[in-house]
Amino acid sequence: MQDMDDKLRLGVVLVEDIASQVADSEICQFFSHIDNVTAVSVIQADNGVSGRRFCWVSVKNPFDTVAKLKGMEIAGRRLHMRLMGYLYPAQQDG
Repeated sequence: MQDMDDKLRLGVVLVEDIASQVADSEICQFFSHIDNVTAVSVIQADNGVSGRRFCWVSVKNPFDTVAKLKGMEIAGRRLHMRLMGYLYPAQQDG
């Protein structure tokens, strides 16, 4: 079996503690400008007290993408994120 390259991986990153004043569309727009991001799902916490939210970000090349996101900020708040998992999708013969 050949070595699997990180570029063939798909991953899911959990981004936590997003300020409530940031609109969903702003969050999606922020991530849409980053290479390797394929989808964003914004979630509002049930308790509503803190007003903080989180989002799931689907990415290609997860380790490089997470490294690129480190240190970035949304509305002056540094991103807190964790790579929650990755997989190697089936390759189609081409």
